[in-house]
Amino acid sequence: MGVMMPEFEAKVFSMKVGEVGAPVKTEFGYHVIKLNAIQVGDIKPFESVRDDLTKLYKQTQAQKLLYDLTEQLTNLAYEVSLEEVADQMSLKLNTSEFFTQNNTQHEQKFTDAAFSDVVFNKGENSEPIELSGDRVLVLRVKDKLAQRQKSFNEVKGEINTHLTTLLAKTFVDNIAQKISESLTKGDTEAAQVLMDKNQLKWNKVGWIKRDSSKADVIIVNKVFALTKPGDSTTYSAQSLNKRDSIVIALSKVKTSNKAPSNALARSLLNFESDETFKGILTTLRNNADLEIFIERL
Repeated sequence: MGVMMPEFEAKVFSMKVGEVGAPVKTEFGYHVIKLNAIQVGDIKPFESVRDDLTKLYKQTQAQKLLYDLTEQLTNLAYEVSLEEVADQMSLKLNTSEFFTQNNTQHEQKFTDAAFSDVVFNKGENSEPIELSGDRVLVLRVKDKLAQRQKSFNEVKGEINTHLTTLLAKTFVDNIAQKISESLTKGDTEAAQVLMDKNQLKWNKVGWIKRDSSKADVIIVNKVFALTKPGDSTTYSAQSLNKRDSIVIALSKVKTSNKAPSNALARSLLNFESDETFKGILTTLRNNADLEIFIERL
């Protein structure tokens, strides 16, 4: 019951097997119904469904309790202070550390409510906010700090991380460039030494088209931006983003729609491995001597 429109179901359950009923009108139009058979539903023994029913009952009761408590929280938060709300509902008040509007430690719903006009400017309690993990809370701004420029000590860690990442990316770019130059000169041995030292290997892709899904679209676009190779393979070091670089080996370009499956059109030397990049960062952090000139910041 409850699957079809009420008028439709009422007619079906009043019919006998083999009967063709009179037209029935619903909001979807007129229906002529023929009842071919009646299938009796299976009734499972209570013991076989006891655990499922118990679980469903507990979930239903928990949801009902959460709904009732949320309603109570909504009404109280509108009328009294959070201290009184906590006292009447036996709840614990928590105070967060100061955070900015673009923070990442709190859920977006929480941050949006904290910086809303009602809460941030007018100092009122927020509406109940539903967070992950079936959590509901009401917040109020207790104190504010005026917007200011952070001191050097506050951002020193961020600066070190940023500079270390830049050094790591420069290191990766240099390796890619050296491998590309060695291969272009025909010095495959030197290129292989660099690859082995940095645990790199070729990723053979084969023939590709502009709409190919064999590689990331950014890589495909960079391949098709290269100059068509002559008698020898073209090698090119390319930077993909703030972390990754590749070496592209373009051996041949075909204009035909058909391409032999065993032909090598392109190979990629990837520096995208998290292990490789993390290893470079670790080495730089352990060995780099960073000197920061505060007067130039």
